Amino acid sequence: MKYPIIIFDCDGVILDSNQLKSDAMGEAVSHYEPDLVARFVRYHKENGGISRYEKFDHFLRKMAKSYSEEEYKRLLRRLSGLVKAKLLDVPMTKGALEFIQYAQDISDLYVVSGGDQTELREVFGKRDLTKYFKDIFGSPTSKVDHCKKILKRLRSDERALLIGDSRLDYLAAKSCGIDFVFISGYTDMEHWHAFCSENSLDHFPDLHTLSASSAS
Repeated sequence: MKYPIIIFDCDGVILDSNQLKSDAMGEAVSHYEPDLVARFVRYHKENGGISRYEKFDHFLRKMAKSYSEEEYKRLLRRLSGLVKAKLLDVPMTKGALEFIQYAQDISDLYVVSGGDQTELREVFGKRDLTKYFKDIFGSPTSKVDHCKKILKRLRSDERALLIGDSRLDYLAAKSCGIDFVFISGYTDMEHWHAFCSENSLDHFPDLHTLSASSAS
């Protein structure tokens, strides 16, 4: 089935950046107790696709139990400083560029990420990737809200595809009536295979394998 719209998550789907983000999350809160840092990194990995805004709010209110607006903004600044430059150099996932270059001729392509939207657009621009996409969306707006906005461009008899690597990606697709494919080769998600099996999801290690499967 050819899709008029394909929506990509970024980390773990286009860029091999999940480990980078996990390391940066831990470093951003490294002035807290080591056990708390470890719990937060685990929480981050278990909630892939949720924005940093929600994660740091959760960390301060529910885990550190010492929320202040000043500390919240400080954590956001620290993370941005740790991540932005590294995202310019992190490799793309296997087959990502080739898949995107091919797909842009038959579909409108979008990025919907849990990453910061301003940061994401800057990184894609500097990596010369913006030209392949109709638009690039990120946090603090939710993935569901972004997807709903994109779907308004479809006719009633058309469907969209979302390609992601997290539970949240799947739930966003499901709530919006979007077909979904899971990319497993770079995911932070534990027990992803069982999750895909339980939900009857198609899964591929990378976009190269997905492309080869689609062509066969």
